[in-house]
Amino acid sequence: MLLVIFNKSAGKGKTKGVVGKLCDELHDLGVSYKKVEKADFTRKTVDNLFENGNVTRVIICGGDGTVNRTINTLYDYLQDIEIGIVPCGYGNLIAKSLDEPASLDSFLSDSYHSDLPEVKVGKANGRIFLNVVSIGSTADTVATVESFRRTPPGSVIYRALGGIFTHTIFFFLIQFKILFLYVFRDYPSSMAWMRTNSESRENPFALFTGVRETIGQYKSLYLPRTHFIPWKKDHSPVNSREYTIEHDHPFFWQTDGEPHEKTRTLRISFGSKKLKLATIQIDCK
Repeated sequence: MLLVIFNKSAGKGKTKGVVGKLCDELHDLGVSYKKVEKADFTRKTVDNLFENGNVTRVIICGGDGTVNRTINTLYDYLQDIEIGIVPCGYGNLIAKSLDEPASLDSFLSDSYHSDLPEVKVGKANGRIFLNVVSIGSTADTVATVESFRRTPPGSVIYRALGGIFTHTIFFFLIQFKILFLYVFRDYPSSMAWMRTNSESRENPFALFTGVRETIGQYKSLYLPRTHFIPWKKDHSPVNSREYTIEHDHPFFWQTDGEPHEKTRTLRISFGSKKLKLATIQIDCK
């Protein structure tokens, strides 16, 4: 059985149409599937679905945060399943960092199993991530925006302005808070550890034409002091060096756009676990 996990709030609400088309294609292909909304996808749900081994493939429809939450919920079963990402968020950096997208029928075929790339994931304070972990102003911005968008007016404004523009506005507001904090106590420097596709094309004029180009547009502003961890052709990290950040005061941190509670210590490593992962091309229009 195939499991379809979707975030109805991803992007500007376009996920509903994408999931509808995906389900139509699955029906035409005669594939048995179960559809679960992200909010209902819990560890209890996972255990009930996966304990008998009937689920071998999962398709995630959403943005980077949805992918991050899903793979962490599936942590105990990652070695036994194949995951396809249908990018429906704003940045979709995880999906863009992988190889060329696969069609739905090829992803579901038995012959594709041997060709599915295995990605070694990173880990931060016990939580796995696929693309980026950061602290400082970047993480503060992500935490503030996510809290803002959960409010009724914030949800409307976020959809109207778009993800990138909203994050940019809050980033500058966070800078004023940081200036205030610097006067009274220490504040962690903004840093990020990001994996990039080493085969990514150089195109400084395209905002979302691969991870390297995306970060090149705003890394000096949004991700200062970024440590890039490039991938080898087999999608394993070039190095598995561990990083440890300790600070006197609690600080925010985020993984793949997913904010977490404050901490004083952050331990980061790469290559902790393998994940069979691919991007699936579904027309989002």
